[in-house]
Amino acid sequence: MGRPGTCSAHSKTPLNPVFYAIWLCIKLKVFNRDAVRSGMRTVLTLSLIIVALCTQQTAVSKDVDGEFVVFGIGTSTCGDYISSRRQGSGGMEPYRQWLSGYLSAFNLIVVNTYDIMGTNSYQHVIKWLDKFCLANGDESFVNASAALTVSLFPDRRNLAPSKDTESKWNQSGNLFTGESTSD
Repeated sequence: MGRPGTCSAHSKTPLNPVFYAIWLCIKLKVFNRDAVRSGMRTVLTLSLIIVALCTQQTAVSKDVDGEFVVFGIGTSTCGDYISSRRQGSGGMEPYRQWLSGYLSAFNLIVVNTYDIMGTNSYQHVIKWLDKFCLANGDESFVNASAALTVSLFPDRRNLAPSKDTESKWNQSGNLFTGESTSD
């Protein structure tokens, strides 16, 4: 049976796509001095707002109260994870298995994501989780995993490495839903 959870990694992001775009602009430092000087601020801001409006229905995957059900070891805390990490590889195996499933599901569900880890190694991911969980012992492991995906998202792979990336991106179609825009 699952346990209710809330995702702090994403709950700080407002549900309204326009507010999400503004939050994203701030997070990506669109409003920094260099961007303002180069005139890119307006272009980037409008681009992000358009992206947010186009992806309104896929921006958040929780109920109206921001809650969702968590299964398995994802319900444990970061403190539990760190304790298991100190026990060695045997204590880590349930976390590795759960995280592998979480990242695989992320790849399956999130549009234009072939591999959320991008070029990062699994060891890099574990080191990131170690650092996050040491600093946030009371946070749930599912929220640590969500924060990890937020961190990895900008560097994810959109296509399998063997595919012709340039021709795929030049095809007409909605990059967010995969639907063709041609008649």
